[in-house]
Amino acid sequence: MRINAKEVESVVKLPGKRRYDYFIKKVADQNQIWGLWNGGWAMGLTDTGTRTVPVWPAKEYAELCQIGDWRDFQPKAIPLQEFMHEMLPNLVREGIRVSIFDTPSESSVLVSDNELLESLESELSKIE
Repeated sequence: MRINAKEVESVVKLPGKRRYDYFIKKVADQNQIWGLWNGGWAMGLTDTGTRTVPVWPAKEYAELCQIGDWRDFQPKAIPLQEFMHEMLPNLVREGIRVSIFDTPSESSVLVSDNELLESLESELSKIE
């Protein structure tokens, strides 16, 4: 489902906490998360040098970040259950954080893997 330009424009301007809340609701509703892929997932770094994998709630938001080091990457959907039960545990084992909802002008939101998982499970329980 495409997101219209007005929604994209207004959501990317939201402060981090509100973007995070939007992210949780959107990915639970759509049952997928978006990343950027080019033979491997796009990676970033926190200010302290911790590796991150950025994720977005929809293709349109990931497309906004196809710039700089990520210009050759393409948006790719990840089924939500696969993300929660396979990808996230693997990232945790490798010491990689999930960077939520980067925008071209705002930094991503970082929460613990447990908080992210709990938020997703809570939102999914409202849908089921």
